[in-house]
Amino acid sequence: MINLKNSCYILLPARKQLLLLFILGVCSITVFMSGCVRTTKNKEVKTRVPQRKTYAKLRNYRLKLELLTARRRFYAGEDVKITYRLINLGKKSLRLNEWYMNEPDNLRLYYMPYKQQLTSFNPKKWILVDPDYKQPPSRFELVMRPKNSVLIDKQLPFVKAAGEDNPTVKRGRYYLIAELTLNSVDVRSKPVIISIP
Repeated sequence: MINLKNSCYILLPARKQLLLLFILGVCSITVFMSGCVRTTKNKEVKTRVPQRKTYAKLRNYRLKLELLTARRRFYAGEDVKITYRLINLGKKSLRLNEWYMNEPDNLRLYYMPYKQQLTSFNPKKWILVDPDYKQPPSRFELVMRPKNSVLIDKQLPFVKAAGEDNPTVKRGRYYLIAELTLNSVDVRSKPVIISIP
C-alpha cells in the first residue's frame, strides 16, 4: 500500500527541480542575449567629395546627352522646366568624380535665334545660360554602368524673360543646345528648335 503522505514528499523535489531548471534556463537566455548586444558609435559616411582645382580628362567614353521633353512650343513669360538624359553608351562603367550634387549645375544652355540651317557650333555666336551654381558647390562621384542614364531637370529662364514688359528675349524660333559643365568630359546635345509665340 502506497503512503500518499510520503509520495507528496517524493514529487515535491521534482517539481522544484523543474521550476529551478525553468528559472535557470530563462536566466541563461537573458544573460546570453545581453551578451550579444553590442553598442557601436555612428560612423560618419562621406557623400560629398571635396572640390578640386582641376579634374583630369577622361578617355574612351561614349556619353550621349539628349532632350527628353517632347514639347517644343513655350509661351512667353512661362516658367519652363525641361528634362535631359545623360546615358552611358560605352561598354565599361564610367566614373565622373566632379558630378554636382545639385543636378541642374551639371548643365549649361546655349540658344540663338533660328535663321538658317546649322553647319557647325561656334559658342561665340550663341547666348550662354550658365547655371547659378549652388554655393558651396558640393560634388560626388557618379558611377554610370553601361546603358545606365541619369536625368537632369533644367529651367529655361529666357522663355520667362520673353514675357516681360521690356523683354531681353524676342518672341520667335530658337535653336537650343545643352552641354555638360564638367571638365573631365566633353558632351553636348544635338540642337533642337523651340518656339516662343
